[in-house]
Formats: sequence, C-alpha cells, structure tokens
Amino acid sequence: MSDTELREHLTNLHQELKNVGVVDEESQKLLQTIRADVQLLLAHKGPAPSAHHAPARDRLAESARHFDISHPQLAATIRTVVHTLNNLGI
Repeated sequence: MSDTELREHLTNLHQELKNVGVVDEESQKLLQTIRADVQLLLAHKGPAPSAHHAPARDRLAESARHFDISHPQLAATIRTVVHTLNNLGI
C-alpha cells in the first residue's frame, strides 16, 4: 500500500464521519477523537506516517470495535484505514 492509498482511505473515513447521525455521549467523544486522528494523519507530509502514529492507529482499531453494531459501515471504513496503516508498518 502506498501513501496515496492511505490518503484515499483517510479521505473516505473523513466523509463517513460526516454522515454519522445522532450518537450517545460516549460515541460522540470517540468520534471527536477519530476526527482528530484522521486530521493528524492527513496533515503528515512526506512518505508514510511513522511509528509515532501507532497510538492513532490503536485508537482507530478500538473505535472500529465500538461502532461494529451501531455503525457497521463506519467500522468497516475505520478497519480499512487500520489495515492500511498496518501494511505501511505503523
């Protein structure tokens, strides 16, 4: 996977986040964290993000589990990003 593919997946996730409807307070906080992580990863310049982005990857993986039932499409999109980060060695 390339940096370009990661950016495409992150952009898709960003769009998916915009489409999430009403959620409980815990989910809302988690969505804010996801948005911040996506912005962090999108703001990265140069080649693929480095190992210091691993905490963002871990938070994304946990959030995918959280949204499995309530927002399965969002969870799948998050998993795609996590998979891409893993393939890039993050």
